[in-house]
Amino acid sequence: MEGSLEQKAREIANQALVDLKSIDASQGWEIFSTENDVQQMRKPLDNLFLVRGQTEVPLDFELVRDFVHNIENKTKLDEYFEEVKLVESFSNDLRIIHHKIKCPPGVTNRESVVVQGLFSDDQENYYIVERSIEHPSVPITDAYVRVDLYMWGFVIKPTGPRSATLSHVFHLDPKGSLPNFFVNLVQKCQAATPGMVRELLKSGER
Repeated sequence: MEGSLEQKAREIANQALVDLKSIDASQGWEIFSTENDVQQMRKPLDNLFLVRGQTEVPLDFELVRDFVHNIENKTKLDEYFEEVKLVESFSNDLRIIHHKIKCPPGVTNRESVVVQGLFSDDQENYYIVERSIEHPSVPITDAYVRVDLYMWGFVIKPTGPRSATLSHVFHLDPKGSLPNFFVNLVQKCQAATPGMVRELLKSGER
């Protein structure tokens, strides 16, 4: 069972990596904000928007990589995370995570179970991807609606001895309608994530 679950997790993470690279290199983005020196972009799709944010970080790329790969930092980057829990770790670069997500009053809270993969290439670019997966220890309950996370990822590309370009891509199906104001807020918050990473690191967070 363990072997088959790990194999499935790796296959999902590998496909998510292919998709992340394709999305990150794609054209046709609508830039809806450049606040805080972050290019915030989106593409309209059937379920919410495909959202992307990109900025320059004047710090060592390994520092950036380690910060965004640390699941304990997720609640610092997204105020709607109620809880982030490590479900199973196959290795440092492949693990399964459970998120509980707070929603506005009147909207059922959400949750997700995802596989997270960490990858690198010959140019020392790093990719952190997450995509939905099932895990036997985290069954669906009536208290939360389980979303389908198509893509949550970071692309970290070194641009100098102490600088890197950081991109963040986000796309999910919330499994049900959400208020427009909350949809817009989630889009903006997700697209602004690279700027939050930069500011937290510059303030000394690790």
